[in-house]
Amino acid sequence: MADVTDWINTRLFRHDRMVVVNELRAGLSAWTDRLIAVAVALIALVALHSWLSPRPLIVAGWAIAGLAAASGASGARLIEQRRIFHAYDGIIAADALADRAWRRYAAPIHALLCGIVAFVALIGRPATLGVAIISYLVGAGCGHIASRIMRRRSGATPSAPLRLDRSLLQRPIAGALAAIPVTLPLLFFSSAATEAMLVLTGVIAGAVALMLTLVDDGAIRFMALSGYKVGRIIGLHSRSLLVFSLLTVLACLILSASAAAIVIGCVAVAAFGVMTARILAYRVHAKRSADLIVGIGAVAAVLAGVALPLLLPLVVVAILWQLYRRAAPATWLLT
Repeated sequence: MADVTDWINTRLFRHDRMVVVNELRAGLSAWTDRLIAVAVALIALVALHSWLSPRPLIVAGWAIAGLAAASGASGARLIEQRRIFHAYDGIIAADALADRAWRRYAAPIHALLCGIVAFVALIGRPATLGVAIISYLVGAGCGHIASRIMRRRSGATPSAPLRLDRSLLQRPIAGALAAIPVTLPLLFFSSAATEAMLVLTGVIAGAVALMLTLVDDGAIRFMALSGYKVGRIIGLHSRSLLVFSLLTVLACLILSASAAAIVIGCVAVAAFGVMTARILAYRVHAKRSADLIVGIGAVAAVLAGVALPLLLPLVVVAILWQLYRRAAPATWLLT
């Protein structure tokens, strides 16, 4: 009887474990994808160790603590979201509503994430291991408390979240409006320190440009099903980003801020690369698998840019070419 009870209490975890395994198999179906994922993980660990080793222990400790706390909060938020899904839309809703079964679900996930954080801390700076574990537990606890408070304030049943209509982001007017928060600091604080202004401009431009790269995966697949070529889909979705780039760069040149124009131009090129990768991946993969592939490619490009900046264009072209080879011949059939 105890064995049956334990089996029932772990059904949620086994169900989601199967979902994750299937998503990883779909997203990393080719051996080259798996090789790239392993290489990116190893390079990221080496880069973290190289960055933390010469730093003072207090700096390394705060960096690891922030990473661990963010991981714990993200893990808690994910667990709470999965509980809501299972309770209202899942096939084993009874388990999601049972506290004991839910604890059996959350405990192994937190143990796995905490183990990963501890391993990263050992590689980055072994002396920060204790700080990493404590910070993860604090972040996880705060994440669970905050998620439950927000759920109670929003009502007993989860209401549909407010979602931005992503089709509006592809309109040229969206690019024109997005250029305003980037150009205003240059207009009113042009006398500020040059480096600080460049950093502020880059951060604002990066946040706005990334928002303009959001695309609807369902719309991408429907357009592919309707016979739209890759170039046409990219052109239709990049109009707002093109308008944003032209207006902001032109404003920087008028204000004699050539350095800011270069920064914004680099941000716009990077954003266009991210959008192109998303569109190519969405043509042949489900959203979660596509986001996983794009995320791995983005991390690989960032690491290449930090380690060998001259190889960055080659790495980006190689990633986009690999995605294009899969996306271009994709044929979608109605069934």
